[in-house]
Amino acid sequence: MVNYNGRFDLLEQPWVTFGLRTIESSLALENGDLKLMDQALAKPHYFKILDSLELLRGCCAEAWEEVTGLLTTCVFVQSTSLRSSSVPSTFGAIYISPKHDWVIPNYIDLLVHESSHYSLYIKSKLAKFLNNPTQLAKSPLRDDRRPLIAVLHAVYVLVRVSFVLKRWIELDYPNRDVASELYEQYRLKAKHGLTVLHDTGEWTVDGVELLRNFDKSVGSITDY
Repeated sequence: MVNYNGRFDLLEQPWVTFGLRTIESSLALENGDLKLMDQALAKPHYFKILDSLELLRGCCAEAWEEVTGLLTTCVFVQSTSLRSSSVPSTFGAIYISPKHDWVIPNYIDLLVHESSHYSLYIKSKLAKFLNNPTQLAKSPLRDDRRPLIAVLHAVYVLVRVSFVLKRWIELDYPNRDVASELYEQYRLKAKHGLTVLHDTGEWTVDGVELLRNFDKSVGSITDY
């Protein structure tokens, strides 16, 4: 487990263990499948995250503010079944299983992705968006059908990550090729997810406004 001030603490504190077990349950993994990464393996990824945050600040200040405002702790794990995750019960923490070939845009991707989940979680506590949040529908991020609230989260995340990657590409930041590949995947998934939301969602007044914002955002993430 690492926080942004550089302190490593790999003891399995109760909240960390609870978060890992919660993620395992949500992904239908075996109990204990997610294991904390050894400090020596985690440390290079930690410094990559610090580098990513610094570059994100220059590329997209509003995204940097949200990431650093909502995310407080990185828990590095070893798993073949997980890229990154977050759970409301351990708000502020993100659980990351980094890969050896990741470059800066990969870290930017997961930081914005997980902070976006927390952002929508907060908004959902303040306003109701869907009248049918449990209805199952095709998710742009999962092969199985998911509750519509999960599809909403997926589109919200995809739109925000795509926006940051688009800015990254336009400013010709490092590893532009990787950012371009991710951007192309995510913008198409955002469009497909938005279609599902339009076709399936039963929206409140606040939800209609959110959907309009999605329409505008997806319209702005065009191909190159």
